[in-house]
Amino acid sequence: MAHFFYWVKHLPIGDTYQDLKTLLANKSVFVWTTNQDRQFNKIYPASQIAHPQGDDGYFQCSTGQHDRVIPADEIIEQMAANMQGTRLPQADWPRCRICGAPLSPWFRSPQFIEGTFWSQELKKYSDFLNAHQNQKVLFLELGVGQMTPNIIKYPFWEMVNAWPHAELVSIALKNTNVPAPIKTKSLIFNADIKAVLDDLVQAQGGR
Repeated sequence: MAHFFYWVKHLPIGDTYQDLKTLLANKSVFVWTTNQDRQFNKIYPASQIAHPQGDDGYFQCSTGQHDRVIPADEIIEQMAANMQGTRLPQADWPRCRICGAPLSPWFRSPQFIEGTFWSQELKKYSDFLNAHQNQKVLFLELGVGQMTPNIIKYPFWEMVNAWPHAELVSIALKNTNVPAPIKTKSLIFNADIKAVLDDLVQAQGGR
């Protein structure tokens, strides 16, 4: 696991994320994502991203008993320095400074901490929505499936339906249908996200 965290931290930004940044240049952007691979964090500041399901870039106490979420960058580098091959000795696994229990990644699990930090993530998102609900807003639903539709898919549909100047673009290989009331405000791509964004960038002369 330590090797995985190090690999994700140093993974180059994927072309799809680069294309998205190019297409949204000079736009007011907020990312509401269940992805935990840190790729969005490499193209946008933390103030423009919220992770309702957690984020590999943070650790928490594995007991879930302490309202303390810790940035992972230094921890990951130290873990990498202590690795023997691709394994980290148990004695070198980081531990909670409060109770001494092992730290665990801050993402969805039975011990996931929905505390102060989590609430701050949600507030960033709600503040952005409140500031833009009467403006032109484009909701980009990228690769959203049916595992947790109540986090992104259904709220996006509701806001597109309720907000007079909101529209939706949905790109996914499947599950791209939208309710009848928002069909005229939606553009659906039943296709690979990478291919669609790459075509759009090339059409704009971005490459």
